[in-house]
Amino acid sequence: MGRLLKHAETFRYVADYEGDPVEMSDAREMVEQAETFVAAMRAEFMPEESDDNDYV
Repeated sequence: MGRLLKHAETFRYVADYEGDPVEMSDAREMVEQAETFVAAMRAEFMPEESDDNDYV
């Protein structure tokens, strides 16, 4: 999970500070990875709520 966050941070940095655009496919991948991360955190820290969640 840590690598996914670092990878997303790199894309954000490039887009925010270097002015380079992020490709749509890269943005979609980051969103998918964010959904995976959120689902994992919900399952770990809010297990009663993750059972009712149909996001992932």
